[in-house]
Amino acid sequence: LAASEFSQQVNNTYPYYIEQQQGMFIINWQPLWLAVLTELQNQQEKGVIAARIHHSLSAATAEWLMKLADQTRTNTIVLSGGVFQNSLLLESVIEKLKLEGKTVLSAEKYLLNDGGIALGQTLVARLYIQKKFSLHAYRMRSKLL
Repeated sequence: LAASEFSQQVNNTYPYYIEQQQGMFIINWQPLWLAVLTELQNQQEKGVIAARIHHSLSAATAEWLMKLADQTRTNTIVLSGGVFQNSLLLESVIEKLKLEGKTVLSAEKYLLNDGGIALGQTLVARLYIQKKFSLHAYRMRSKLL
């Protein structure tokens, strides 16, 4: 729905704001949802609304990540999780962060969602098992010598 209008709505985001509470940055979406409800009442095309929501999510996510990167003094940002299976959101956030000079990492060969987490868990388990058996083999060899 958003893809058809996405390129026409690039600079047309809904309002949102980011506030800091107890050292954490919180995105407040209330103004966005109020604006969406107003546009739905005014019978705005749903594709336009969807595209504007995507651009708003992208802008807010990139701004939020920049605040976190500044706070933690990092130039590398990793994007992962099921939300980034949405290529419109992923590509838009990457573009915004790169324009700010950040290095952006995201999965290219593996899934971004729970499948990627399961792959990571499998790798950790494999390394644990290898280490355990290697340690066992080392101990056995030491006893023989």
